[in-house]
Formats: sequence, structure tokens, C-alpha cells
Amino acid sequence: RGIEFEEVRPYQVGDDVRTIDWNVTARSDQPYVKLFREERELSVMLLVSVTGIVFGPVLGPLYAMTGCLASASAAFAIGRWIGPRHVNGWGGERMRRLIGLLRRNGTLAVFLIRKIPLPFVLVNVMLGASAVGYREFLIGTALGMAAMVVGLAGFGYQLAETWRSPSAESVMRALLFLCIPLSLAWMINRR
Repeated sequence: RGIEFEEVRPYQVGDDVRTIDWNVTARSDQPYVKLFREERELSVMLLVSVTGIVFGPVLGPLYAMTGCLASASAAFAIGRWIGPRHVNGWGGERMRRLIGLLRRNGTLAVFLIRKIPLPFVLVNVMLGASAVGYREFLIGTALGMAAMVVGLAGFGYQLAETWRSPSAESVMRALLFLCIPLSLAWMINRR
């Protein structure tokens, strides 16, 4: 069973009865079940941490950022191919305001969007379909993700070091690598 709620659908023979949505079922004439999907952000965070374990504290973040930017660029290209005509209808007035903001403040807007917990691929496709230039997209994405990528890769490296030679100091370093970027992201998101 996945982590994130995805949708509700009618019960089918063989469905796990523990997934029945009793609220929806009570309002209808048939049972409904909740469907969940795997949380992809968690998988990406784990992968970034593993780059720190495998490649170390310098190359790990570099490779992780390269992978994040390559993935973001592919989705951005899909957005460019789709074009703004098809995407503008997705969000109505909010989308039109966002596109105006992106047109005026490309790099800053992309940086700030990276601080909001939104689906990575969807954001990249929408940015590709917007007026943001590719250079502004890359710079904003790199700046917006740098703290988290460095923090997670550093955490992975420190975790491996703690495993190799456990000590209170190595545990503290691993926790600091994780807590500092998370705290910064939390403080930015609060404003």
C-alpha cells in the first residue's frame, strides 16, 4: 500500500477491506475504497542520500544535483513541447497570475516555487509551458534545491561514516547535515 492518498473508487472483489472509505460508503449505495500511491518525493530523497554514501561529500551532492537538473530539464522540455495553450486552462486565474509572475521574475519565481512542496514533475512541465526561459529555470532550480541536495547527500555520507566508525560526534554531524537544511527550508516556508 502506498503512502499518499490518490483517489476513491468502488470496491472490487479482492480489495483489502481495511481500505474501505466508510464516509463515502455511508453516502452511497455501494462500498468505496481508498487508493494510495507511492510517495515519489521520499524515493528521490533516499536516492539523493545514497549519492552521498556512494560518492562522498563532494561528488555526491554534485552528482545528485546533476541528476535533479537533468530530470527537471526533461520535464521542462515536455512543457515546452506541450506549450502554454494546453497548460493555461489547468489553473484558471491563479495560473494566469503565476505566469505573469514568472514572466517578470523568472529566476526568483522558480527559486520560490522550489520551496513549496509541490509535485516535482508537474511543476517542471508547467514551468516549461510558461514564459520562463530555460536559463532562468536552471538557475532558479539549482539555487532552490541546493540546500536540500547538499544536506541530504551530506547526511548520507555522514550516516555511512557513522556506520563505519560509530561515535557520538559522527552521529551529531549526520544529524546536523539533515537538520540544518530542513530547518532553513521550514523557516523559508513559514513566511
